[in-house]
Amino acid sequence: MGTQSLVVLLLFLVLSVRMAMTIHAVRKRGGELYGKASITNFVVLFSKFAALFPVLLMVVHMAGVQIPSYRLPEFVQLAGILIMIIASGFLYLSLADLGKFTKMGLPKNDTIQLQTNGIYRFSRNPMYLGVILLTISSVLIVPNIISLPIGVTGIYLHHLIILKEEAFLEKKFGQRYSIYKKHTRRYL
Repeated sequence: MGTQSLVVLLLFLVLSVRMAMTIHAVRKRGGELYGKASITNFVVLFSKFAALFPVLLMVVHMAGVQIPSYRLPEFVQLAGILIMIIASGFLYLSLADLGKFTKMGLPKNDTIQLQTNGIYRFSRNPMYLGVILLTISSVLIVPNIISLPIGVTGIYLHHLIILKEEAFLEKKFGQRYSIYKKHTRRYL
């Protein structure tokens, strides 16, 4: 197993542990892990599948299973690894900063807090940015005829979800969110 494979598998393991810790924190406080879909349940679930499918292919490939893929120059794969490291940082920090208030979707009965500290000082959507960058990195590391269009679809659907969630936050938090929005970019 090469260095690239070890890096990818280690990052996947670290993110999986961070996600498990976050899920535990949400459940421990009795919070909602799954909220109301900002678009439709199908679109939200498909967006998650579409964005994470290339990631799954990449992890399986790095674990030693041969996945049919195009051969790209080495520097493209190295760029993919670098993007994956950055994506993992965004995901890890956003999960840590949201912690017990992390949820998929909009709240149904749960309270939420507007998070503007930590990684959220630099991006209004660092978790989505991490997912998007993770999808891009996966397609660069293991380019596949199926993962590319599915990944692009997942990225596009996540953007639509972000727009709906931002409209909800603006309505919920009013001027406070408007000021935050004015000073912090959607992605970076």
